[in-house]
Amino acid sequence: MSEITEGAVEDRSSGDGETAGYLTVERDGPAVLLLHGTYWSRVWLPVLGGLAEAGLRPIAVDLPGLGRSEGELTLETATVPALADWVVRFASALNISGPIAVAGHDIGGAVAQHLLIHDGLEVPGWRWSTRSPTTPGRRPTWCPPETSPRDFR
Repeated sequence: MSEITEGAVEDRSSGDGETAGYLTVERDGPAVLLLHGTYWSRVWLPVLGGLAEAGLRPIAVDLPGLGRSEGELTLETATVPALADWVVRFASALNISGPIAVAGHDIGGAVAQHLLIHDGLEVPGWRWSTRSPTTPGRRPTWCPPETSPRDFR
């Protein structure tokens, strides 16, 4: 079984020095960034081990002001573009480079789409779900690199 660990990284790029909390299974495989909806990254706990056993490096981050991440959500910082910028800074603080898979639930799905459309990160594809990633019998939709959120208008 894969061991899930908690981590924290300070965001020095924004000048505020706030800490971002996250869950991960330390692996050398490709990174998969997991973005939650309401509340926090613990919604991804049931899938972290399976992703790691598949050879991936899952990273479930607490968005700012939620879970174990510092910060405060305001009308300005709670927008999808602002959250996407924050996720880019988070990935940079962890020294994640190159293609990164992104899975998002709820508002995390909107942030993932923004990252894909606006080239915030090199995202080869995206996964979207309107329900919790742990809902029994519900599989998120995988959209390969040749499709984008623009294709679903």
